Amino acid sequence: MAVWADSRKVGWIHYFYLPEDRYLDTCAFCIAFGMREALTDFIAFAQEHFPGSELYLGFPRENAEAVAVLESRDFDCIEESYNDAIDFEDYVLQPEEAGILPISRENYELFSDLHCQNDSDMYWNAARILDTIDRWRVYVCLRNGKAAGAIYYMDDAFMPEIFGVDFPGGIYNRDVYRAMLTAVLNDCKRRGVKHMIFFNEGESQTDAVACGFRCIGEYVCFKKELPGSQMPLRDCRKG
Repeated sequence: MAVWADSRKVGWIHYFYLPEDRYLDTCAFCIAFGMREALTDFIAFAQEHFPGSELYLGFPRENAEAVAVLESRDFDCIEESYNDAIDFEDYVLQPEEAGILPISRENYELFSDLHCQNDSDMYWNAARILDTIDRWRVYVCLRNGKAAGAIYYMDDAFMPEIFGVDFPGGIYNRDVYRAMLTAVLNDCKRRGVKHMIFFNEGESQTDAVACGFRCIGEYVCFKKELPGSQMPLRDCRKG
């Protein structure tokens, strides 16, 4: 949808809605000026057209005006991370550790048993990833026959994105993290991928940069369930 002010187009909002999950999100929220007014109007638009949905809105932390609006409207901040990117033109293949295993439908339990420990408040839970496994590349790091970590990214033709890294009990392991990330970056380099993005948590940011990523900025994501009549959320854990 286009955003207008004084008969001038001043912005563009690209949103999408998944009715079966009541999931409403934006791909782009680009406003030249008047962010407060544009965001307030979009929330009102979402409330009118998608009552009962779960609205997700993410912005750079430096966009103080957007953050202030969302905090004042009682949105919950569900993510604080670093927006990282890598250009593979200058990336050099690195030595890989043994024990990094690609995940498919046949061995999916190695990933799902670990991911289910960490996916209670995320859209891409283990069941949804399995439903769309052809769009994903998932790796598990095996140590002593057990999953010591997992990493998963959507294999988008334009720009793949790492969606997350899991550890048993949610306890960060630097060695496992670097081993898995190196395997992913090497695979992308071999396949001719041009760029990749990754929203990194603070504890892993230093290691992500050491592996080749560069930080574009900080990112915050907010969520709120809009009031109104609701359809039941699909329980994806039951298939």
